Amino acid sequence: MIKIIVIIIVAVYIITLIVDIRITSSLNYISILNALTSFPILIYWVNKELRITQHHFEMRETVVLVAECLSGAAALYTILSNNTNAFFNITQYIIYGLHFIALILFGVFVFTFKMTRMF
Repeated sequence: MIKIIVIIIVAVYIITLIVDIRITSSLNYISILNALTSFPILIYWVNKELRITQHHFEMRETVVLVAECLSGAAALYTILSNNTNAFFNITQYIIYGLHFIALILFGVFVFTFKMTRMF
C-alpha cells in the first residue's frame, strides 16, 4: 500500500512541475505543493513530540524543523500575496527540489527494504 502512495506522490510532483512550467498563470502550483508538504511534516512532528515523555532535540532535527517552518511560511506568503518576485519563485523551486529529492530517497528506502506500513 505504501509503495502505491509513494508512486502517486512522485507522479503528483512530476505533474505539478510540468504544469507549473507550461502554464504561466498567477496561481503558483509549486508553492501550494510546498505548503502541502511542509505543514504535514510539522503536524507529524508535533504529534510525535506530544506522545513521548522525554524530549531530546538533536541539531539535525532542529535544522529540518526550522527549514520546514521557513519553507511553509514562504509558501504561504507566496500564495496569499500572489507575489511574482523572482527571489520567492527561485526559493520555491529550490524548496520543491529538496522535497522532491527527499521523496525520491524515501521511495528508494521503501522499495529497498520492502516496507508495507508507514508506522
